[in-house]
Amino acid sequence: MAQAFTVESLPRAVRALFEANNYNVVGPFKIHGAEVDLVAKSLTDPFAPSIYIECTIEHVDNNKYGKDVTKFILIKEKDPGAKCLCISSTGFSLPVIERARESRIDTLTYEELFARFQQFSPYVKAVLDSGDAADELKSLAARYEEPFFEDPIGKDPATDYLTTWRDSTDRANRWLIVVGEYGTGKTALTKMLLRRWAGDYRSNALKPIPIRLELRNFSRQFDARSLLHHFLDTNQLGHISVDFVFSMIRAGRVVLLLDGYDEMAQYMHLRERRACLEALADLASDGAKGILTSRPNYFSEAEEFQVAEVLYRRLGAGTIAPSGKTLDLVQREKRLDQLLQSQFLDRFERHLRDLDPAQTQQLVARSLANDQNAQAVVLGILKRVFRQEDDGATRSLSGKPVIVTYLLDLAEDLKSATAKNTAPLTEWQVYELIIEKLMLRDFHRSPELTPEERMNVLERLALWLGQRKESPFIDESNFRSLVESEFQNVLRRQTSESRAEKSEQLFADLRTSATLTRSEYGKGQGWRFSHNSIREFLVAQYLLRRLSSGKPMKEEVFISDAMRTFVASLPEDTIQEHTLRLAARWQGKEPGEQVGQFLCLLWDGLRKVHRSAPDVARAALESVAGPQLACHSVNVTRLILSPDARPSVLSKARFAESTLTDVTFSKADCRDADFQAAILDGVSFRETDLSGANFRGALLVDVDFSDATVKDADFLGVTDITISVDNTRLEGMAALGYLGFYGAKTDPVSAILKYVFHPAFEIIEKISRKLLEGGQRQQLGLTKKGAARADASVARDFLDLLVRSEYARVPTARPTLVEITDTGRHQLKRFVDGIEMPDEIRAFLDAR
Repeated sequence: MAQAFTVESLPRAVRALFEANNYNVVGPFKIHGAEVDLVAKSLTDPFAPSIYIECTIEHVDNNKYGKDVTKFILIKEKDPGAKCLCISSTGFSLPVIERARESRIDTLTYEELFARFQQFSPYVKAVLDSGDAADELKSLAARYEEPFFEDPIGKDPATDYLTTWRDSTDRANRWLIVVGEYGTGKTALTKMLLRRWAGDYRSNALKPIPIRLELRNFSRQFDARSLLHHFLDTNQLGHISVDFVFSMIRAGRVVLLLDGYDEMAQYMHLRERRACLEALADLASDGAKGILTSRPNYFSEAEEFQVAEVLYRRLGAGTIAPSGKTLDLVQREKRLDQLLQSQFLDRFERHLRDLDPAQTQQLVARSLANDQNAQAVVLGILKRVFRQEDDGATRSLSGKPVIVTYLLDLAEDLKSATAKNTAPLTEWQVYELIIEKLMLRDFHRSPELTPEERMNVLERLALWLGQRKESPFIDESNFRSLVESEFQNVLRRQTSESRAEKSEQLFADLRTSATLTRSEYGKGQGWRFSHNSIREFLVAQYLLRRLSSGKPMKEEVFISDAMRTFVASLPEDTIQEHTLRLAARWQGKEPGEQVGQFLCLLWDGLRKVHRSAPDVARAALESVAGPQLACHSVNVTRLILSPDARPSVLSKARFAESTLTDVTFSKADCRDADFQAAILDGVSFRETDLSGANFRGALLVDVDFSDATVKDADFLGVTDITISVDNTRLEGMAALGYLGFYGAKTDPVSAILKYVFHPAFEIIEKISRKLLEGGQRQQLGLTKKGAARADASVARDFLDLLVRSEYARVPTARPTLVEITDTGRHQLKRFVDGIEMPDEIRAFLDAR
């Protein structure tokens, strides 16, 4: 993308390039009556010669060069050691280059000067000039319709707003999160920002360079260095060190575009997501600027992105005798919590919206300017696409960019559609239409495969990608294996000589399917679906067909929000038919059968069907698991079984031996519920009544028990446990101590680990420490200062107890003082060291 410089803008761009690389630049500058545009002097090398620079937007031939060389002759007479540089935005003739070389005058185009200075030149060229990435971005720019942010902050054109944000010197809001549901154009937005901001950087090196990373490419836990290594390795920048990129980020010379947090996070457990958030926060610290995109349910809504996920504070000052290693961990956690708090929880967020009707019409008219019939067909379909919301209202989806884009691409194929059809379309139906037309397009191109055969393979491919292998793409080897597996009967009928040829033909045909796109990842190449929503729809379609078949399914697939939305858009009677099939499978499931994922897939639809029930979540669950809520031995992920607004009654529900991941029971009545031998990962029991619940032998990882009632709940045999309580993370015996203190049944736990949660514990622990320091202490100081100020009566009563128990004494001559006894020194030392709590202290706390 050649720069369209003017007489004024070219010297400014050259000045910025030198200044960005530690030069002091002045100019225009006169010497012997001749004026030269710029003079640059190195700020890092005081002995480096000055560089005299003449800038021109003309193509320099012999005539033009003759005028400029006179200036350079005068300069060399005045400053014999000077370097002379002629910059042209359009280039030089060959004779000029040769003459200049003999005269020791450098001739460079602006792009050549840029490349000499900037180590990112290959990346910028790949984005702006030539290659697959540049071609894709040019194509996107030609059809891009500017989206809007619309939220409590206001309504603003997204790219204009973000460019202003990029250029702002305000230290606040340096990390911006763009949220939007599937298909609103978040990825397209980051790509357009990359193209435009790379152009800004090329023409003005003082602008930050955009670094765009697709987080969906990371299927495993990563750190900040591995993120940057990936960027350098995949953008021909292996010559640049990661430390140099870090220095640029810290200096504010990089703006980060991190796309698809949700597509990364959905495949990770809570601990892995925390580690990745730490990496992102590390990148975003020290004044760096960045944009992160995500679907709302992964990063915005409180029930999905809980504070407990990123605020794991270990016990600090109140911890009994922390070791040096523990103290280091505590301090590290606190620093990390502060970093995550500032970068993510106290975040600045904008909501990207679908196109409005006027924008949709403009986009269709511009894209199909020469075909009025196609315009009418596409707009006619778009006006019929609706979604039914939970409250029964309908919402038009005519401006959803992903749907508009596909219909524009299929405009010619859609002309045969019945224009008179005015019946509303659901999301499921419009995606069915899109898939059908894409399959027919492939069939017309290659009739060797029927649309049904191609659909079967693409569904299996979507399933394969949904199981999240090593990358978000399928490489050639795995693609060939998939094809051979799907067509094994066809290939078996071939002769040995023709089998390889037939396999190659099938692979060549399927990899060019209209739904797929070829992409580079790492140092290889692979194929993925042109939009993730197509893959999600195909997985949802496959799962429903598999459920209808009655055959057990043991493959585990992640169920995304979009998949649930697609299924929820089906007619209610269709959802009920699938529910009956699932209920039958649920009762007769085979060992290892993954019936839970069908519940996750149908969940939004079930809630819609039962929306008028007093307890929506329970009614939805009963329709599958029966009135006894027999949910044992199933795997479910990301279900809200008890919304805060309408808490559920789930008493005596049976979740024994199940795996529950990111499941919410907030405020529910779960009395006597059975979680025996279950695996609970990222489950929320916030404000839940768990009286008498059975967790015997369960494994609990990052489970939130804030304000939960656990009296008589059974945690016997629980050895692997990590819980969070009011943003405090407790592990192992500390977690069991908390549960035991509040009345749960646990294996034996030190009394200290239980009573540390007593409101008066900190007071008595601090008084004990002060007495152990030795000497005589003022009683008023012990009972009215420090921690004692929280409850002076507790402090006074505890001091009286110590004296009665002969752990302390009051000197006869000085009744306002108190000192520790030998007995007290032995007993209280064991107490504050976390070894044993004296019976007298335990009884004192029990009585409070």
